[in-house]
Amino acid sequence: MPRTLLEDEDGYHFEDIMMDVFRNLGYRNVRNPSKSDDMGRDIVMEKENQSGEEITYVAECKHFSNTKVGRPIIQKLDSACRTYDSNNKKQGMVITTNKFSRQAKEYAEDVGIKLMNGDDIRELADEAGLDIYNGNVEIVTRKAVPFRTDKQNLREEVVEEFEKVENFQREFLDDHKFHLELIPFIELRSEIYSTYESDSVGVVNKIKGSTTVYERADDVDRHQDHAESIYRKSDEIVHVQEDRLEDVFHHLDFKRFGFSEGEYRKEHKQKIAENNKQQISYTAGNNVTYDKTHEPDPEEVEVTRFNPVYIPKLRVETEVMEYSYTIEYFTNEDEKIKVENEAKKDVGTESKAWRPAMCPYCGSINKKRKLKTERIERKPICKHCSIKDRYWLAARYFKDEENHQKFNELFENMEASEKLLENKVWIGSAAIALITAVSFAITSIV
Repeated sequence: MPRTLLEDEDGYHFEDIMMDVFRNLGYRNVRNPSKSDDMGRDIVMEKENQSGEEITYVAECKHFSNTKVGRPIIQKLDSACRTYDSNNKKQGMVITTNKFSRQAKEYAEDVGIKLMNGDDIRELADEAGLDIYNGNVEIVTRKAVPFRTDKQNLREEVVEEFEKVENFQREFLDDHKFHLELIPFIELRSEIYSTYESDSVGVVNKIKGSTTVYERADDVDRHQDHAESIYRKSDEIVHVQEDRLEDVFHHLDFKRFGFSEGEYRKEHKQKIAENNKQQISYTAGNNVTYDKTHEPDPEEVEVTRFNPVYIPKLRVETEVMEYSYTIEYFTNEDEKIKVENEAKKDVGTESKAWRPAMCPYCGSINKKRKLKTERIERKPICKHCSIKDRYWLAARYFKDEENHQKFNELFENMEASEKLLENKVWIGSAAIALITAVSFAITSIV
């Protein structure tokens, strides 16, 4: 589902969006009385309250970017709600993409009008399962680190990962699903200049410096270093065109920036001021030594660069016969930093026997030493998809009952010497035992 950016919409479309939200939340008969002369009634709808009482909701929608909703709009809706013809109990709502003035909040509380601001819209949309973004309460951007969008090249990259697995063949791959997750990321640069002054001494201490901070902006701590590395190694920024990605990626997920730019700037300035706090000591004109704390004011921190951008993280789900494997990595156009790779399991050693190998019958990836040999076809096979039987104490493995029965018939017709050869371990042990016995006998004679 594509993102809906409220900044791209006009007032009428905003009303339509909110009608979709309310429909998805279970409101009934959601309608717009008139788009030409709304009389303060943009949306009318019904829903039962928790007591089972039918309520008619009368709503006014205000698509404001930089203006708070004031008292006059609340008064207008209150009048419209009172005069609306309904046998049900009526409840007025004012919905804005921005905020409400103090006077509006006070009047709404007095007359019982429900207010919904930009934060409330975001919560309602999330509850309704709709991908709606509001730049008044969160950062909204289309900027991203560039990434590969050629589906054939992406498929080849997946194949390359599996080709590192022994016994793998291209025809084993059944399907790929590419999921693109865009991780919100911010580069913040700032400078601080703060002085501590005494009436008798003047300037006692100066704090001056610059700071660059890179951080994920989705309240997730995992893989912060990977995201930063991809960002630093990218020479340019592109604008994501969502409609061009629908044929490439099975799912496209823009993770939300948690707050607005102003909130991020404020938090950053507070952190920098706190981190630069210093303990100082000075002697005043009265020869008294004072120990003080120089605490910079956040307003003494100037943000010189604020760059919000998305870092691409790709998750590939691949079907290999009976198994599904996931490969997940942060990426730009030139490199990948893997965070999960089920196509190449960590086996803990470079020993050949412990390297990953695929069962060509079911597609499972195992340590090579764990694979057995299919007795009839002489191919590697895992224990989990094979039939096991013993012949003169030797374990033999078969892909199905047909091959199992085929070998039973072969074994029945074998000479005893041939049957012995089926248990090479037994033969080896017997040979060692015979040699030991002969050596003991010779030693005894001597």
